[in-house]
Amino acid sequence: MKLFNWTSRHGNFGDDMNMFIWEHFLPGVFDDDEDALFIGIGTIFSADVPKARHRIVMGSGTGYGRLPPDLGDGSWHVYAVRGPLTARAVGGDPELAVADPAILLPLMPEFAPTARRGIAFVPHWTTAEEGIWQSACTRAGIDFIDPRHEAKGVIRQIASAELVIAESMHGAIVADAFRVPWIPIVSGRDTPLKWHDWALALGLEYRPYEVGQLSVVSMLKGNSGVSSTRAKLSATEYSANVEAALRSFTQRSSQPAVIAQPPTVSAQIKTGIRHLLDRAGHSMLVGRGAQMLTEISKLPAKLSSDAMLRDKQGELLRRMALFRQDCTTGSFVASRLSQSR
Repeated sequence: MKLFNWTSRHGNFGDDMNMFIWEHFLPGVFDDDEDALFIGIGTIFSADVPKARHRIVMGSGTGYGRLPPDLGDGSWHVYAVRGPLTARAVGGDPELAVADPAILLPLMPEFAPTARRGIAFVPHWTTAEEGIWQSACTRAGIDFIDPRHEAKGVIRQIASAELVIAESMHGAIVADAFRVPWIPIVSGRDTPLKWHDWALALGLEYRPYEVGQLSVVSMLKGNSGVSSTRAKLSATEYSANVEAALRSFTQRSSQPAVIAQPPTVSAQIKTGIRHLLDRAGHSMLVGRGAQMLTEISKLPAKLSSDAMLRDKQGELLRRMALFRQDCTTGSFVASRLSQSR
């Protein structure tokens, strides 16, 4: 059975942890036989999964790209998905919703508890590429954790913080798993479906604080502060936002695939001008970023309940035991999805 996961040229610790977490909990299961694929951590329950005789899903989520068009062909064996929104999107039993398997990391001996200190910021990898937030963290006295770095090192950095500011979803997931309070933020790029999916699985709500991008253009437009709009939504408004996120994804998924086009010369020129402006105003942007991070660090943090986390960890272990048993018999009995959604 071959492990299927997303890999990138730049590295992303949330996806890269697939390379060691499954070998720990399911030793001896994986090889290069593509007759069966194992789909684990990540927003990878999608049409990008290649065809195979058996496709095993253990905690994956949906939210990017398109849903697989062949969910009803009998090859899908779903033991668990990341959360209730993925279960609904793929037309599966609500009981399939457990949690993101990254919550199992604290059960691995190599991630033993360590002393905690300070505040850390874990950006999305695209934000890390922009470069300015690193300097902003230094000025604010906040640790910058680059999600593109080696996964085990990133995990240990998160686990040793006293508070995590997370734009990276797996930054929040890992912090929560190690009982480190976390504060979600959005800095221009927002993928609410996957966040809602994971948060709902652990009895949480995804109410991020919106921060302006660190760019001169954003500041000139007045988009450089911290907004608590979503944090103040009523319960009804919040539920409507969750439903809207799921509806938007399922509608997009039913449309013909769109082939991404390379940027036009005009777009490239605009991007170049923006980068020149940003370099010219670097000190100003660093100061604004440091101010926003300091402000965010004083806001209320989140943490799932100890009981909920233990329950979800236990359920994932139970479903992995069922999968292991099925491997020995050669018959995967986990739910086969219907085509109807």
